[in-house]
Amino acid sequence: MDADILFIMDSSYEVNQEEYKSEKDFIKSLIRSLNVSLDTSRAALISYGDLGSLNSRFIGLKSLSDFDKLVDNATYVGGERRIDRALEKSTQILNEARAGSSKFVIFLTGGRQASSGKPLDEVVGPLRENGVKTYVITIGKKSDAQELRPLVASPEDLVSLHSFKELNSQISKIASHISEKAGK
Repeated sequence: MDADILFIMDSSYEVNQEEYKSEKDFIKSLIRSLNVSLDTSRAALISYGDLGSLNSRFIGLKSLSDFDKLVDNATYVGGERRIDRALEKSTQILNEARAGSSKFVIFLTGGRQASSGKPLDEVVGPLRENGVKTYVITIGKKSDAQELRPLVASPEDLVSLHSFKELNSQISKIASHISEKAGK
């Protein structure tokens, strides 16, 4: 699979440092489990809280150790959970995606959008218009799958986990699903 993949990590104040590290470990493992061509695929990374913080524009995946360093050094943003701002930032980054490549967003969240945020169905439009396939992973009891449903094309593109500790046990399942979607 030749793809441009954007990972988005929740680093709002409700996600503690241990949980944030679990997100990072998950992303590093997931990229290895995806059926991507390391010669041609690229990845980018955003962490979000009250703002969407760009950690990296698209980089080649020829050196997974470089990608690991990028993930390990990702900024913890803090503040309330503004999913809308993370999606707006992702639209900007995905404008740099290559024509003809599969485009994916892998979005992790530990809870609900802050009440001050824009409705998610309003901010997801540009991603859909650009053919981006979005996969959402909700983590914890504070997450609301119904709220996040507008982000995905079909219900099976949204996975709900009970805790951050479950992330690593779901890598194979999630990677298989994403790889299968890429083939369509």
